[in-house]
Amino acid sequence: MFGSEEEIWEFITWSFESLQEGKWPSKDWKGVLYDSSSEEGMKAGTELADGKAFYIWFVKGDLDWLVKGLWLRHYNADELCDFCPATIQAPDPGMKAMNFARGSQWKSRLRTPREWRNSARVLHFLFVKFEYLSIWNVECDDLHIKYQGVWPLVLGSILYVIVYQLLDRSPVENMNWLCAQIIDEYHSCKVKVQLHKVELSSFTDPRAPGADFPCLKGRAAEIKHITLPIRNIWKGLRTTGCVFKDGIDACLESMCEMQEITDATYRDVFLDVHEAAKYRRAVATFLENYSDLAVLADAQRTMDPRHPFLFNTIPKMHWMWHGGYKCQYIHPTRSSCCVDEDYMDFVREIVSHSVSGTPSHNVPGRFIEKVSWSMYFKNKFQV
Repeated sequence: MFGSEEEIWEFITWSFESLQEGKWPSKDWKGVLYDSSSEEGMKAGTELADGKAFYIWFVKGDLDWLVKGLWLRHYNADELCDFCPATIQAPDPGMKAMNFARGSQWKSRLRTPREWRNSARVLHFLFVKFEYLSIWNVECDDLHIKYQGVWPLVLGSILYVIVYQLLDRSPVENMNWLCAQIIDEYHSCKVKVQLHKVELSSFTDPRAPGADFPCLKGRAAEIKHITLPIRNIWKGLRTTGCVFKDGIDACLESMCEMQEITDATYRDVFLDVHEAAKYRRAVATFLENYSDLAVLADAQRTMDPRHPFLFNTIPKMHWMWHGGYKCQYIHPTRSSCCVDEDYMDFVREIVSHSVSGTPSHNVPGRFIEKVSWSMYFKNKFQV
């Protein structure tokens, strides 16, 4: 068994090296030559996959894993980014990580692979072993950054503006009307994944609305698929006089354009040149307008503290920009770490039944055994 994280990665990288060579290894992961009479020894040096070879194209994981598992900079730190030298508290406005204006200097100062290696505080085993890998092979988790990070904040603030500022009845009555409109849009747009219950508490605290930044609650797919209905409802409202109108218009259109591009090409590994350019523009347009909305809402609150907190900005937006920029190298959805929540519940349940009376180093094997049996019975009896 493995005694440390380093040993685990030694084993993984040993396997990757063999795949790159396209041949069965002559040594085990500890560097010990196989006995020539053993099964491994007889395979050594022969073709592993009919002459084919394997190279790592990209590495993906949620932001927490990129920090804890891959040793990248923390996404909530001041120096949050490995892709560029932007910082949260930069004295130069053009180098502020949350400044998405077209003239922002950090956008033109992206680190090359060599610059990144020189600037990295510590290199993970993976990057030490494979020198061709760099930060440019690390993908931005599209699902959690957008649909579990940025989108809920955008949609939560828009719903707040509709219910508490645009419509002229009580918040409860406005919310009931809005729910009915969302249901109608679900049907007309043939949306299969629906956020079935949308109420005031879904995006704000009804007891103190506006005291904190609104955030729409829901699973990633539910958040994604409510965007088009909200865009259509917003377009049908009388928004003349709303100070946020232009920014919300641009944000919703950009969000829907991103989704249209990825939905139409979701089976592809890469976007073509034209689609990639459109996607990058949509991301840039969204972030420029959303940051303007945030500045406007902050200015209102500075002049009058009674104004609500709206349009929160978070470091995931900086990662979103880099994800949009990198869409020319890999389809954005390929970066998603989209293990279903139900599956995670299933894993937790199996693990809980694997630990009792089992030494810790045998738990993974016990877990795999139980999963294998569950799959066998499921397939045999079609449970």
